[in-house]
This record gives sequence, structure tokens and C-alpha cells, in this order.
Amino acid sequence: MAQTIQDYSENLEEMVRKRTEELNQSLQEVKNLTIQQHGDYFLTSLLIEPLTLNNNLSKLIKTEFYLHQKKQFQFRNKSAELGGDICATDSFQIQGAEYTVFMNGDAMGKSMQGAGGAIVMGVVFTSILNRTKNGEMAVSSAREWLEKTFFELESVFRSFDGSMLISAVIGVISPEGKLFYLNAEHPFTVLYRNGVSSFIDDQIHTRKFGSSYFGGPEIIEYQLESGDILFCGSDGRDDLELRKDEAGIRVINENEFLFLEHIQRAEGDLQKLIEIIQLTGNLTDDLSLMKIHYLGVPIQRPNKTPDEIQNLFQEAKYKLRTKNYKSAYKNALNLYELEPDSPEVNKLIGKCAYLVKEYSKAAYHLEKAFYLKNDYHDIALGIAKSYYEIGNYQRAYYYSHIYLENNPENPIALKIIESLLQSKGESLKNFEETILRGIKV
Repeated sequence: MAQTIQDYSENLEEMVRKRTEELNQSLQEVKNLTIQQHGDYFLTSLLIEPLTLNNNLSKLIKTEFYLHQKKQFQFRNKSAELGGDICATDSFQIQGAEYTVFMNGDAMGKSMQGAGGAIVMGVVFTSILNRTKNGEMAVSSAREWLEKTFFELESVFRSFDGSMLISAVIGVISPEGKLFYLNAEHPFTVLYRNGVSSFIDDQIHTRKFGSSYFGGPEIIEYQLESGDILFCGSDGRDDLELRKDEAGIRVINENEFLFLEHIQRAEGDLQKLIEIIQLTGNLTDDLSLMKIHYLGVPIQRPNKTPDEIQNLFQEAKYKLRTKNYKSAYKNALNLYELEPDSPEVNKLIGKCAYLVKEYSKAAYHLEKAFYLKNDYHDIALGIAKSYYEIGNYQRAYYYSHIYLENNPENPIALKIIESLLQSKGESLKNFEETILRGIKV
């Protein structure tokens, strides 16, 4: 013992130095691992960011959302967050009418696991939206679109064999305020009307995506009125730490109706709602909130007399005849701001878009004109060619058939159908003049 004490006395300084070096080395290893982990977190967060976009362009339906992931971190002096909540909105057309779509999801698990589910949800949902907008996913109603979306998402998440689940609410709203939506085990959607908030669902009939649910989704229909506001949100809106009891155990809110009180206190304002939730308690989970405001009022457009509108229309047609296509397209876009539901204006803008090689726009507006006025079968061939140019052969084939049914004496439509079936990738330059004649403005 005396020898040991003597060794400590003589070598204490050296022993402390070595021990300090060992601790510093261990600490540096931990720091390096943390930096590496945060780097992985940061790269994952970059994948989620472009999938959470508010792309709704409707002037009758306003959408906004708030997204706060529980996992907060710093990487190279940049603050970021990671979690499993996701929000997205967009607009697309069904049979000539523009619909607003929204999605709010909450993936199972924390940080990386939850983020993985959110990425899968965002990628598949974005793919569905893109295929809907370019016509690859052909549907005749909002209900059909929701059903197809449900089964596609379910089949993807089911492949993870229960290791990745996500709850979500997905809805579609028509310009007239008709709401179609499904709730896959997500917190109830809230309607705020005339200062009163209430749930519009009363029970869940559809399971989370990935839970091997073999039944079809229950599609709920609801008619919105002018001024109505919908609120969707993940369970982070309810899972608040209200306080700690005498033993230091957290007291978590279990009252789902507290969220209704928060909305009424906020008077339907999203920013105030966020502040009230944060003042009520500490967040214990990811939090996402979405507000959908149905204005239901006519859009205020520039005052133009019918004669002035007609003059603009004739000016665009003149530029079209003189092959000043870009200028004609610009005039047509201005007319569209004034008369977005005019079949003649949509027909004009569709032809102009085609001539300046904006084929997606051409397909959109020509198809809209087709459904706004059903006797516009003469433009079906133009719709077919526009879809052909963007590679949507299924829709091109469909509209070629429509044209052929109404023009059985014209063999060119049959030739286009045969070309679509046989080559699909080959140009139809030989039919260009006939196609343009099929879009007579």
C-alpha cells in the first residue's frame, strides 16, 4: 500500500495527463460520430423538403400549413429538423374542372424511421399527382381518384411487412365546395364555421397505410359553405406535456376536444393556433397543422366589357393567323385571366400552347374546352397529339378514338391510332397539318 501511495505521489501528474488524453480522445470520437449522424439527418431532411410543398393555385380555396419536427439538430452551423410528419397540397383537373387536393400524414417512429415513412409517402403521392395532371392516371371523379390513390399507397406500404406505417388524411375539393376525403387512422378533421369548431368525422373506418388492410377506403363526402375552414393535424396537436406532477412524472393531455377549444380561441387563424398550442404545453411529438379555407365567392376580375374582351380575342386570333405564336399565346393567357371557364378561350389558348410547344398546357386547356362544351369533338385530335408529344400514349389513343367516332370518313385518325399502337415513339410530322386543322379556332 505504501509503495502504491508512493507511485501515485511521484507519477500523479503524468497519470492525470494520460487520463485526460484518453478522455479527450473518447470525447472527440463521440463528436465525430455525432457530426456523422447529424450529416445523415441533414441529408435525409433535404430529401423530405421538396416533397412538402403548398402547390395549390386555386383562388377559391386557400391552403396553408405548419410543420415542426420534434428532432432538432445542427449541422455545419445550419439548423434543421427531422421527423415523420408531412403535408402537401396541389391542384389538378378532372373532366374540365379544377380540384384542390391536400394530404397530411404522420409516419410511425421517430427521427430517421419516421422520416423514412414520410419520404415514401411524399414520393408516391407526388408521383400520383404528376400522373394525374399529365393524364396517365385517368379518372372520371374525385371519388375514383381517392380510391385509386388509396390502393396504390396501401400496396407500397404493405410491402414493408408492418415495419413502416403511416396515418393520413387525403382530401379533394371541387370549386363548388364539394369535399371528398378519406381518413386512414389520422386525428379527426375539424370544421370551423361561424365561430364554432367541430369534428366532421366521428369514427375511423380506414386503417393506417401498411397495416395490411384489405378492405376499400371509406370516402366521406361533405358540402362546404362559403367561409368554412378545415383543420387537419397530426397527433402532436393533442400530445402536449401540460405539467409535471409531484413525483416529476409528465402529465400528457388526453383530451382530444382541447384542440377544438384552441381553434375557437384562435378564431380560425393558423398562426394564433400555433401560439396557443405552444402556450398550453410542451410538444412531445412532431406537429403538423393544415388549414383549408373555402372562400366560396366569385373572383374579382378586371372590369372589361364584352366588346373589349371580343377585341382581345380577335387580336389573339389575328396574331395566330400571322404566325406570331408567342404573342398570340401571351394574349390568350391574358384572356384566360378574364374568362377562365370560357370554352372558346380555353380552345384558343390550347392551340397557341401547342404551337409554342407547351404540350402539357395545350392538353390541359384543350381538354378543359372539350368538357366545358361537349360538341367540341373537332379538337379531340389536337388533344390526342398534345398527349402524344408528352408521352401519354394511353390518353392520346383515347382521344384519337373520340375523333374517329365523330369523323368516320377521315382516315387520318385511324392512321394515328395505328401509329400509336405500333411505334409510340415515332414522330407524326406527316400528320401535322391535319392535326392543326382539327383545332380550328
